[in-house]
Amino acid sequence: MNPTDTTLIFPSGRSVLAVKKDAKKLAKSESIPLSSALDQLLVENGLSPMAWSKALLLLEGKHSVHRVWLERADAQDYESTWRSSSAFFQSAVDMDDWRKSLKRRYPLGSLISRDLESMEPLINPDGAPDGNYTRLIFNSSFESKISALETVILTEEADGHWRVASYFIK
Repeated sequence: MNPTDTTLIFPSGRSVLAVKKDAKKLAKSESIPLSSALDQLLVENGLSPMAWSKALLLLEGKHSVHRVWLERADAQDYESTWRSSSAFFQSAVDMDDWRKSLKRRYPLGSLISRDLESMEPLINPDGAPDGNYTRLIFNSSFESKISALETVILTEEADGHWRVASYFIK
């Protein structure tokens, strides 16, 4: 088993491993090729029709973008998080305001845990430029706050890379 099979999550919240298992069952029960079953389940799990390998690259790209960005935020790396964010983010919040905003998070203390609760595709959300977005919501725990919800919104920019467009914590 590939380690990413359990760590990569579809917008539906299901893991790659679970979707692969479902595809095998579907292919067998419907007597269809496995590739057709995978194609069908990509759509059912929140992705546009595309090759399975492209879907995995898309999920890996989204997964690594938010993970690296959040690790930088956890390390209080204001400049790096701002510079690696989307053009929309940078135009909405200048670096000094971002530094002040992110500093308000640090009384919570060090991160204890962060678990993905949901991942939802968004198309042309209100208040943002038209485009493809993904909202990730995490159940997080910090030294001074046992239960917090962190929301990261990613956007696919013109260069094809996914970047953070928004971050907030409750």
